[in-house]
Amino acid sequence: MTQLTPSTEYVLRVMAENSYGTSPWSSIVTASTSGSPPPTPRTPHLVNSGVHSLTLAWYSSNSGSNNANQQQQQQQQQPTPNGPTISYTLEMEDEAMGHGFVTVFDGTGTEHCVGNLRRNTRYRFRLAAANADGRSRWSEVVTLSTLPDRPTTPRAMRLSGPPLSNRLSLVWDAPEDDGGLPIQAYRLEVRLPYVPSADNTVQSSHMSDTWSDMNKSLLGTGVDKLLCWPRAIG
Repeated sequence: MTQLTPSTEYVLRVMAENSYGTSPWSSIVTASTSGSPPPTPRTPHLVNSGVHSLTLAWYSSNSGSNNANQQQQQQQQQPTPNGPTISYTLEMEDEAMGHGFVTVFDGTGTEHCVGNLRRNTRYRFRLAAANADGRSRWSEVVTLSTLPDRPTTPRAMRLSGPPLSNRLSLVWDAPEDDGGLPIQAYRLEVRLPYVPSADNTVQSSHMSDTWSDMNKSLLGTGVDKLLCWPRAIG
């Protein structure tokens, strides 16, 4: 007998037949087929990526399959209060380390956050499902990447050469940490001071008060706040 359903009990009996007729039925025999491992799960998918972590989730089986036998197995393998318990093994490979695939999760859940990863790095993942009757094949491998980080502050900004009447030359050192990506540009901002006009001469005794009042009056107008200096982008 072939094409039977896994984990199913069958009741059987047999009779003999010749040209004169048939024999009585034999005594009944009860037999059960063994179980089968779960079908191959779908490739795990990304839920959230961080600088040092990746969160993955997965489904119990390939619900998009058109194979009738596999769909029947999927229905039988769905975990129910009285049904088989399905566990999942998630493995990760860091090609830079050369260790191959290593297990990062083994349990009945369908989501896991892998932490302590390197930023802006590609990792490969695969998934298998298992029950009391064995383990499925591995899913297709998926490659996911952690995010880069922001660079740290540029260092030691200073004057380069003596100041001139209408220009200043500045230099600075690159950040100690580029965040995992090459520095593409620097943005220099400058606070523009209020300069009294010749027609509105302010006595020196009131200069500090006028400067303070002017700062307050110009807040939010784009004058007394940090402005990007166009020539400093590079």
